[in-house]
Amino acid sequence: MGLCVVVLLSLSLTVSLFPPAFSLPPESPPDPHGHFSSCDESLRHNIAVNQLALLHLLNVTNAQPVCEQQQCLTSVWEAISTIRQDVAALKETNIIQDTVVQVANGRNSTEDECRLPFAKIGGRCLMVETINTASWHEMNNYCRQAGGRLAVLQDANVLYFLTEFIQENGLATNNYWIGATDEEVEGVFKWVDGNQVRMGSPYWGYWKDCKTGTWVQEPNGGTTENCVALWKSIFFHMNDYVCGRSCGGVCEQVS
Repeated sequence: MGLCVVVLLSLSLTVSLFPPAFSLPPESPPDPHGHFSSCDESLRHNIAVNQLALLHLLNVTNAQPVCEQQQCLTSVWEAISTIRQDVAALKETNIIQDTVVQVANGRNSTEDECRLPFAKIGGRCLMVETINTASWHEMNNYCRQAGGRLAVLQDANVLYFLTEFIQENGLATNNYWIGATDEEVEGVFKWVDGNQVRMGSPYWGYWKDCKTGTWVQEPNGGTTENCVALWKSIFFHMNDYVCGRSCGGVCEQVS
């Protein structure tokens, strides 16, 4: 009698812990080429068949003597294991299919990766050029040849991470051209993408006029200084400078 109670209790736990109605993955994403549909349908068919077999085994088990119930329990566990394997395979098939569809639609993760020689700095693909120094226009052409342009640094957070990168990597010995100029209209600085440059802090640097003892904020070069660089003596804040002078450059990747 004690063995019968144990077996029946085991059956009760089996039914409650592993109900026949297993949760199947949602329907697969569209598969225009039919690469996965046959595999998907086959797995779902196998799961349905094994669910019916499991229901039958449970019903038969409850009607059998104790000694035969033990044999049925083994079959029940085997059926449960088979269903679980098929469900896992179906989920894996759906994941692979979804990835293929995303890649086909151009939404793969590699879109956000930086191409050499660019590196991720502050969430942007940038290159700090220290070896070659050139005029602003020459440096912009250099960036274009590398697949980019002089960097647009409209976001103060990006400017912060870029400055941190320069200082932490021993690159703080140069000034660096960036993609801003007021060559078209004096006093109206624009980025190379056509957007207007924000004035004031935290973008433009300060320096102390030794003659007057007052602090002056950039830009202050008038008509002679029309291109913008990150200036080492003012902690890599922005400074207007003579476009024909030589500096390093910060390039950004252009897709």
